[in-house]
Amino acid sequence: IVNAAFQLKMDDSKTIKDARIFYGGVGKEGLHSAPQTETLLTLKRLNDNGLLQQALQSLKSEVVPNASDRQKKYKENLVLSFFYKFFLGVKDFQRPVSQGTADFEGAENKDEFPISSPIPKRAALTNTSGETLYVDDLPSFESALHCSFVLSQ
Repeated sequence: IVNAAFQLKMDDSKTIKDARIFYGGVGKEGLHSAPQTETLLTLKRLNDNGLLQQALQSLKSEVVPNASDRQKKYKENLVLSFFYKFFLGVKDFQRPVSQGTADFEGAENKDEFPISSPIPKRAALTNTSGETLYVDDLPSFESALHCSFVLSQ
């Protein structure tokens, strides 16, 4: 499991005075720091143009999962997305409500019904409203057996 810890010490003008970045679960070494990215952030203003992109590029080259790890790409993305979310939270970024549309070509062709028609999945409403019960939502039995995989090399 990949986890992260971040700390930015800033003054009133949002200038970063000190940065600490740590990741766990990325490689064999356990705890992984990012000193180059910390140095990059230090003495920069939080709102500087391109600072987030520079930090993400630095992290991408600095915090690299093991080449033999079958989840390498997944862990690389987690490293970047954890920092991205942290940075936007510190910056107090407000994202506008997003919206989208879907166009179905050929939906007007009645000869191909129901193939050409968008039909909602039966469970879609209960899945998206939180009404569906998943295994993790159910209480465990008193005599339940718990197990986890432990891998070693």
